Amino acid sequence: MIHSVLSDDADHLFYLFKTCGGRTEKINEYFQSESVDPCEMLEKLTEFHSAFILRIKTSSQQNRPLENIDFGIRFKIELLKCLNKYAESSFNQAALTVQQTCGNFLLSLVQKCDKQILNDSYQIKQ
Repeated sequence: MIHSVLSDDADHLFYLFKTCGGRTEKINEYFQSESVDPCEMLEKLTEFHSAFILRIKTSSQQNRPLENIDFGIRFKIELLKCLNKYAESSFNQAALTVQQTCGNFLLSLVQKCDKQILNDSYQIKQ
């Protein structure tokens, strides 16, 4: 089953995007820890947020156009290989769908971090 998923180019791009998100898994592990200092947790979440916001927003906080979102270098290299490999529009549409889905995930991730940072900052000030 894994072979069939990775042999499909669009599925392979999703896989690359997910594996490039190792920071997401690390932050989740940190937050699930039993002994988390709230101030340190807020600091780590803010660092994580800052790193991801640069991938999807411009310096004026506008959403980047889809082609300018940073999905990771491995993703970009594989996407370019696939686009060069297929001249047909069906893969181009699949690639666009993958990019839109991954872009929406990053945007949602940043929005959730925004809310959590505000909530945590408020609680720490109490």
